[in-house]
Amino acid sequence: ASPDLFYFKDTDGDGVADLQETVFTGWGLGVERLNMQALVNSLRWGPDNRIWGATAGNGGSVRRPDQPESEALNLRGADFSFDPKKRDLRAENGTAQYGMSFDTEGRRFVCSNSNHIQWVAWEKEWFPANPYFTLPRPLVSIADDGAAAPVFRISPDEPWRIVRTRWRVSGVVKGAVEGGGRVSGYFTAATGITLYTGDAFGPAFLNNAFVGDAGSNLVHRKVVKFEPGKVQPIAVRAEEDAETEFVRSKDNWFRPVCFSNGPDGCLYICDMYRETIEHPWSIPEGIKKFVDLDSGNNRGRIWRVVPDGFQHPKFSLDRNNHWQKLTKARLAYESGQPITISHPKEAVLKSGSADDAWSVAFALNDLRDAAAMKSAWPKSTGAFRTQLAEMIGRTSDKEAVGAALETIASAGVSAESATWLASLGAGLKAANLSLAKVDPDNRLGPIYAAARTTASDTSAAESSRSGALRLLTFDVSTDSGNVIEGLVSSDATPEGLRQQAIQAFGS
Repeated sequence: ASPDLFYFKDTDGDGVADLQETVFTGWGLGVERLNMQALVNSLRWGPDNRIWGATAGNGGSVRRPDQPESEALNLRGADFSFDPKKRDLRAENGTAQYGMSFDTEGRRFVCSNSNHIQWVAWEKEWFPANPYFTLPRPLVSIADDGAAAPVFRISPDEPWRIVRTRWRVSGVVKGAVEGGGRVSGYFTAATGITLYTGDAFGPAFLNNAFVGDAGSNLVHRKVVKFEPGKVQPIAVRAEEDAETEFVRSKDNWFRPVCFSNGPDGCLYICDMYRETIEHPWSIPEGIKKFVDLDSGNNRGRIWRVVPDGFQHPKFSLDRNNHWQKLTKARLAYESGQPITISHPKEAVLKSGSADDAWSVAFALNDLRDAAAMKSAWPKSTGAFRTQLAEMIGRTSDKEAVGAALETIASAGVSAESATWLASLGAGLKAANLSLAKVDPDNRLGPIYAAARTTASDTSAAESSRSGALRLLTFDVSTDSGNVIEGLVSSDATPEGLRQQAIQAFGS
């Protein structure tokens, strides 16, 4: 309950909490207007025996009550986790809006109103910051049909939504015109993403994602797939749901907002059940006076979704569904004998081939000094080598830069050598150095001379001349400058090459 996170304990088994304790405080503090759709949410027991949560847009400066304000942790733009015994709050990658879930291998997923399934590609604890390399943004939208994917509602559009859309399209009121001006038919209120880890529906459903669209009165299902050699998953609509949804209702009051995997292997739905679900800030005053935003405050339902012919399983300690594994892990932790049920970093890394973009990024991030980069350079290829060249430049290390220059010089005039040199030059520039300064022996002289010949050769392929010209942009000699100037002024220069030369001449 913003700004606080409470701990409640029933000490005598009567089903009523006898102990209330504030664990952390500070969510949403300092926000001029508290956004009710951006409150802290989705506490989950993680694969690492920490409790994880989604901060959402209100952010906060969060601390234990016994800590001074100066020790508060800034959680703006970050999710969080903490050890329930040590209570050591830690900022995690994120944040989205309402909903967060782990799959059976510990991968994390989040969602926002109009971005219904996002994969958290990496966690801060796995890959410490590298001064020479920045990993790609961790939150990745993975739905093959788009962030605000089509949905197939069967409930009628509420009159107030119809009027608001008309007003927005015509400019009567401000607000986003979504879906090309359609009232519905796409995600506008994605919420509560949950990866199904039960066994009642069979293996085809394992690690499927379920997302509510509370505004469209439905539950959407996505199959999370992995292409061979790829780290990044893809979320696709189940074939049997091609033009329907996993659950949908004609009742506008049906508001599925979050889900849970039950001990019986079934999926449970928390239905907020209310007349209107929309942010008050998003409803124009001319409409709001006709809408009762409190209608349903005293309502709410929990649904259990079971497959046809479901038989409630008998309790067994030998049962191996994920709920039971997770519960065993939690109880073991509470007893002082912690066990780990999954290793998410290993699960992520094992799925990718060496040339996968994420595999490349993770491997580069592990190179943390010039010696490691120099050692990796001779064996590097493709995109890995291109990015490694820039990292080496950033180190400004004489030996590592020298090794890269030797490789580039021996490669001759080619698209590859131009790409490597461009990357190395970019890295050196970031370190306030130039290629001329780190190459006093002019090791690149022969390759520049060959590039001048190729760039000036009117019989050479334009692509070859373009690659040569790209190399010459790094040479500050008068000879190379004259070649570039000649390409600009010559009537025989192809227009694409001329524009490239103009850009090079200007730089």
